[in-house]
Amino acid sequence: MTKTVQKNLSLIAGLFFIAQSTLAPAASAADFSTDSQSLYHSAANSAEPVIFNGSNAIGSFLAGLIKNDNISVTVKTAAANVERTKNTDKVIDNPEPTVEEIKDYVLGEIKKAGLNVREAEAIVNCESRWDPLAYNGRNSNGSNDKGLWQINSIHKNISDADKFDYKESTKWAIAKRLADGSWSAWSCSRKIAAK
Repeated sequence: MTKTVQKNLSLIAGLFFIAQSTLAPAASAADFSTDSQSLYHSAANSAEPVIFNGSNAIGSFLAGLIKNDNISVTVKTAAANVERTKNTDKVIDNPEPTVEEIKDYVLGEIKKAGLNVREAEAIVNCESRWDPLAYNGRNSNGSNDKGLWQINSIHKNISDADKFDYKESTKWAIAKRLADGSWSAWSCSRKIAAK
């Protein structure tokens, strides 16, 4: 459910601004206590996430939008994620991974699998330049390549979502390499003469 909500982040942001513009002027002075005013001040002047707990007009409005206690809503900010689950709010320190974090994970998994780390690093660098969201839709045969490992659309045993997930695509790539006995499934392996 969280991925669905993240895809609709624009809708959530729009609802926030609608709520702010319609509820704020209509709210009584009692609704805007010192805490609420500091919330607005913090939201306007800080990169820190704003956590809505229903104690102010906008928080109450947004809380009312989530009618099912089993729904988890994550709103990404530059600093962190804010998750609302079963009427409790918590900040999750889960920003997008850096290229170094992706490299550390991928090369660690390659090493655990007993494969050549230098070859894998060269292949990923050649295929996607370490961009887990890389996309190539220009193959001469009409196929496309997705993700960190540029997994081709002919491979139906991995979803498109997993092709763009660097952890899942790395698991798939390792299994493919072990099954094939070489990196030959990747065109970049021929460029770097990887076995």
